[in-house]
Amino acid sequence: FWLKICFVVLSVNIVAVVREFCEMEVLWILILSITVWSGGAFRMVSVLPVDLPSCKPLLAYSTFKQYAKLDDVQQVTFLKEQGCLSRTVDRNSNIVCAGIAYPCAANQKASEKLVYMCCNVQYGQRAGPEILTVNNESVHLWKTGLSTLLQMPKKVDESGPKILVQAKVTPVVPYLDTVGCDRGRFSEVLISGAAVGNANMTIRSGAIDSAEPFALRFGSGAWRVLSWQTTTLDNMTTFLYDSAMTVKGTITSKNPKLWGPDAFVEVRLGSLSIEVLQRTEGTGEDALVKLDISLNGSYSKSEGITGWLSGDGPALAAETKSEQCMTLARPSV
Repeated sequence: FWLKICFVVLSVNIVAVVREFCEMEVLWILILSITVWSGGAFRMVSVLPVDLPSCKPLLAYSTFKQYAKLDDVQQVTFLKEQGCLSRTVDRNSNIVCAGIAYPCAANQKASEKLVYMCCNVQYGQRAGPEILTVNNESVHLWKTGLSTLLQMPKKVDESGPKILVQAKVTPVVPYLDTVGCDRGRFSEVLISGAAVGNANMTIRSGAIDSAEPFALRFGSGAWRVLSWQTTTLDNMTTFLYDSAMTVKGTITSKNPKLWGPDAFVEVRLGSLSIEVLQRTEGTGEDALVKLDISLNGSYSKSEGITGWLSGDGPALAAETKSEQCMTLARPSV
């Protein structure tokens, strides 16, 4: 899963790459060192029912989707299979888990009794895309939300940048404070700036066979969908064509040995070419979708560039930290 940028500056070839982690390195925390987590916040011996968080964020994507389809009783059974212990108390009672087991809500049907779970957890760091900058330096985009990948020029006045390319990082399984270690992925791309004018565009991810598929739009206009309902394989559609910007898209297979056909959009903006290719694991509403983004072109060396893909990438990374998190510990065999 890659994001690539290639710029030519005079006679200098510059390449930067962004990729997502395929794995998240889990950091195991010993019981004796648990106090480093917010003064021992994870040693939850007693909790009021009103403060009880959901068990959902503790799940990885594959199990999260299974869990969401179950009813309340089935969810309790499912969590037991994941190694959690079930407890039942009066709703006005304190919630207690032994040792460092984490209490979370399961069956929440209105009744005098409350069913909750005590789950063993493992601690780690939230993962996100790894970026190789134009200077061949590797940095990590840990933070979720919108980040600037490329801004041209580096310094802007009140009129703003000529070109601004941003990407949104989101976890598939939503985070709950420090709960949840699902890795981030690129879910949206935003292209704006003076060179774009009123054609500011947003590209969203979405499985091409789902109810909310891959799509793009200009400004606040209607979404223009790329799915099996709107196009056929390798049939290029022109969404915008003018002197400033050209936008085309299709469903294609760039690397059939690794991935099947998926949505692809190409944006040409002056000297810059932006390609967005979707990668999908699974099908329909259960699909896990990610975006690859490639940028190729040239820029003024005197004006420069900034953003995570530029030489400023390490400084931007130094301003952020990977969030500590926890997820369900795998049941012992």
